[in-house]
Amino acid sequence: MSQAPATNPAAVTTSAAEAVGPLAELLASRYSVRHFTGDPVPDPLLDSVLEVAQRTPSWSNTQSWHVHVLTGEPLAEIGRRLRAEVSVRTQQKVAHSDLEMPRRFSDLEMHRKRVTGYGRYEALGIDRKDMLGRFEAALTNYEFFGAPVGLVITSSREVGPYGWVDTGSYIATLQYAAWEAGLGACALGSIGMHTDLIHRYLGLGDDVDVVAGMAIGFPDHAAPGNSYRTERAPLDEVVTRVEQLRD
Repeated sequence: MSQAPATNPAAVTTSAAEAVGPLAELLASRYSVRHFTGDPVPDPLLDSVLEVAQRTPSWSNTQSWHVHVLTGEPLAEIGRRLRAEVSVRTQQKVAHSDLEMPRRFSDLEMHRKRVTGYGRYEALGIDRKDMLGRFEAALTNYEFFGAPVGLVITSSREVGPYGWVDTGSYIATLQYAAWEAGLGACALGSIGMHTDLIHRYLGLGDDVDVVAGMAIGFPDHAAPGNSYRTERAPLDEVVTRVEQLRD
């Protein structure tokens, strides 16, 4: 019987570091882009990004996601409609989601959420007490931040939560693929908070859940609103090493 060759731990460590280097660099440099140059995204470039994202792993390779691409007048029109209707709905505290909304956030999660929100408003020059300015900034979500490409991403309803999980993985991969291709992207959970409107505007049936939207285009890195960078929690906040099982 042949034996596996002896392994040099140092060599393995070096090899692993080299293997994840490009991905680590991509993750460190990417940010959610909310301001775009306005230049159109060529169809072949967008298709290549979607092809890369299609390699996202899923449960038994079911690939339960589906992408609806909006450009030109349809994108502008859905932005106008959403902005108008959501403006009224927000005052009435009305929302409709195909997915179950978060029940609550922990104190730590709320802290992260507030830091992110305040950081973005500061980058835009909006005082945290300026509620009208914050409201106007929030409404730009529904106009896909003026991006030349807007996506609505759905999941097969019968698959349920596991389809949402796989679709979430797809959304993440799509953002990384866009960045690698020289594009910027921002996932829009806000689109998933008024899904009855999205179903109506796009003629979607009851067999799909609207999970999120996404804005894609060439990033305007010089725009003040693109200057804010989020931070990530240290490992000791999110990782627990199990040393012993309980009885």
